[in-house]
Amino acid sequence: MWLPPNWSKTVVLIEQKELDEQERDDGVDEHAVPHGDGACLVGDQLDEQGRDVWRPVGTGFLFDYKGLNCLATAKHVIAENNQPREDIYITFNQKPSGVRRYPVKRVAKQYGVSWHYVEDLALSLFGIDVDRDDLLKLPNELFESPDNVFVGDDIFS
Repeated sequence: MWLPPNWSKTVVLIEQKELDEQERDDGVDEHAVPHGDGACLVGDQLDEQGRDVWRPVGTGFLFDYKGLNCLATAKHVIAENNQPREDIYITFNQKPSGVRRYPVKRVAKQYGVSWHYVEDLALSLFGIDVDRDDLLKLPNELFESPDNVFVGDDIFS
């Protein structure tokens, strides 16, 4: 089965927010001012135009599991010591344009869900605002039943 035509809308970018020297020393920005997207305006590393500095560190994808929105990525990208990292954000497009950055740490706090880790795989439920977020999820039909996957089978991702 081929991927659906809009499969790229199932992929999210995982980014790290660059911190200034004070934040790196403290580990926390006590002077941070919350912003609407969960980012902080004060104490962040800024570029020449005064914008936050972001560094891509990985990707993830959204999929449907029994009617739930789920996000899969690599554990080493979003977690340290089995805890979501403070400086990692999930980035995706919004309708009709724009970008939304969502702090990984907030997924657990705001929605009361946890990240689940299996080896280097990280899974979590993930809310999608269908009116605002330009995201889709891979349909359940694209995945093989675990009963049909055996040791030694070729697996493609």
